[in-house]
Amino acid sequence: MVQFMRITRLIFFITTLVLPFLTFAADNVACIDEPVVETKENSDKFDVTLTASCTTAPTGKTISSYKWLIYSAGRLEAIEVGKIYERTLDNNIYVATLVVTDNTGEKSTTSTTFSNNPDELSLLKMTFDYEVDAGEVQFNAREITGLQYQWWSDNVLPDAIATQEAQPNLSLPKTTHTITMVVLNEANTIKTAYSQIIEVKGELPPIATFQIKPLSNYSVANEGVKQTQSTISIELDASDSYDPDGGPEDGDISHYL
Repeated sequence: MVQFMRITRLIFFITTLVLPFLTFAADNVACIDEPVVETKENSDKFDVTLTASCTTAPTGKTISSYKWLIYSAGRLEAIEVGKIYERTLDNNIYVATLVVTDNTGEKSTTSTTFSNNPDELSLLKMTFDYEVDAGEVQFNAREITGLQYQWWSDNVLPDAIATQEAQPNLSLPKTTHTITMVVLNEANTIKTAYSQIIEVKGELPPIATFQIKPLSNYSVANEGVKQTQSTISIELDASDSYDPDGGPEDGDISHYL
């Protein structure tokens, strides 16, 4: 009986205290359901429906925006249409990158490929990692002979930020980027795609400057004149201090000590 009570208390502790915390602490997970494709007979176009109903947000957060990045034939279209993307497209292979943002500003991304002819889709799976150093980003993907690599940022459209290389080193604007890597073969057929969200921060130190502003009865005209009071009141104004890397999104001045 005592052992049963101990187990019951342990279960109560886990379910009421531990699990809710773990759920709350989790990240958003962007997710694209299986694309729904409807081909048109004797037509060079097809209908596609992409949904993000499998996307999840932790307890206490809600998804506030859905941004779709649709890539094909060397072009990338960015559009915010909500949880469902519906379009009539030319027959081809496409990459869909979904970027979701929750009500606290946290982002998550994922990518998938779709086509009017599913037999054209490759099962090749590739990812990449990266390192950020002083505003420079070193991307690293597995290099395979016969494949070409295109790198895209949702903040640097409409052109790709790099082509051909599997491991480019790039200088990017200091902000949060959704990077999509598209891998093609020698015939420019899409083989796979992968996306990640990266943050490029500024590396220059903040510039500190301040002014001394006397208060009370003290004035510049009284300099050199013996004062009867032993102390004066002054104001230190550091409002002209600034971050040379940019505005608040890049890390503006937040603390004064």
